[in-house]
Amino acid sequence: MLITREMDFGGIGELADVLNEWLELKRREKKEYLKKEEMISDTYTNLSHDI
Repeated sequence: MLITREMDFGGIGELADVLNEWLELKRREKKEYLKKEEMISDTYTNLSHDI
């Protein structure tokens, strides 16, 4: 969900843009974290099958 604005005065537009960039960065970081967690889980599963 991005931050939207109807008015663009007093720096509100710039603040909304910065916050949206930060939110997008956090989404990408979370996606990467979950991907790494899945890789670790798969590695554990594969190791347990090899034993």
